[in-house]
Amino acid sequence: METSYIESVNRTAAEAVMHLYGSIGEKVDGDLFARELASLDSNCDLDLIKIRINSPGGNVFQGMSIVSAILAADTPIHVYVDGIAASMAAVVAVCADKVFMQDFAKLMIHDPAFAGEIKLTDKYRKMLGKIRDMLQGVLSRRGNNPEEIAELMAAETWFSASEAKRSRLCDEILTSGRSGMEALVPDQIFDRINNEYKSQKQTRMKLNKKTADLLGVSAEIDEQALADSVVAYAEAKEKEIEQANTELSAVKKRAEEAEAKLAQIEAAAAARRKEEAAALLEAAQKDGRIDATNAEALASWGKMFEVDHEAAKASLAAIPVRRTLASRIGGPAADDALLGSTWDELDRTGRLAELKERFPDAYDEKFRAKFKK
Repeated sequence: METSYIESVNRTAAEAVMHLYGSIGEKVDGDLFARELASLDSNCDLDLIKIRINSPGGNVFQGMSIVSAILAADTPIHVYVDGIAASMAAVVAVCADKVFMQDFAKLMIHDPAFAGEIKLTDKYRKMLGKIRDMLQGVLSRRGNNPEEIAELMAAETWFSASEAKRSRLCDEILTSGRSGMEALVPDQIFDRINNEYKSQKQTRMKLNKKTADLLGVSAEIDEQALADSVVAYAEAKEKEIEQANTELSAVKKRAEEAEAKLAQIEAAAAARRKEEAAALLEAAQKDGRIDATNAEALASWGKMFEVDHEAAKASLAAIPVRRTLASRIGGPAADDALLGSTWDELDRTGRLAELKERFPDAYDEKFRAKFKK
């Protein structure tokens, strides 16, 4: 037997689902079913309890435990006949506030009988009579004539969904879209629905276990608790993603700022290199290392500085200064050019050593002006 007949409890929708599948007393513990139903009714603050039935009937006394729990419940109870509701299962079904049947489902009522070969003594006959009267009373509570119900029970009557509705044993017929099912006999319908339920339950159990493993919770928790864990997990992941997106945006912004700063630095460095290259080339023209009248040579040096500034600078510095005759004999023009240049200009043109050698006092004066302000 099952350890629980509660299939699910949806606290958001305030609904619970129970399954009564199999023979009452053999596959279904009617007393446990009744206790669980009473617990849902009194403890869970529900708006609706659904009972899904596919049962050939079974033990009358255990079935009456379920009937008593249904009749005592304050919560509305809807029964769904998924396959068959025969014998005691039919009595359980018609006790509900509303009865729904699949369009291929079957319902059967009959007089109670003892299972097996039991000699019907007067005592047993009286007991069966009381049970029959009790069942007739339950089946008649939907407005049916007790005498008609008694005749139908004595005849062991099977009802299709439409027949059950006409006899006020069913409230609504559900369209299944399974036309082939209507041609099946009750036993075939019972087996088909039962096997489908078992397969779905096994699949659900596997999915629940995988989900429980993912969430790090016990696979034994009920489906509502598992659903709550899934919601909590999804919300936590959503927050993680939101936080990650926020951090990613911040990183992206910092990267863009750094890229812009680097571009500024590179632009400033390029401007300084261009300015220095112009000064070096101008000095080289003045001291005769480059022919100022050779536009092609000047353009070539400009390209060299653009491609590799340091290499061009070194190459230019390696060219010996071509002194004029006046500078070689110490002419005033050369001296004026040397003495009139600033420390930075002499440094760029490589003439500081010459200044120190020829005019040490002027060298010291320029040194102090540069570094001892």
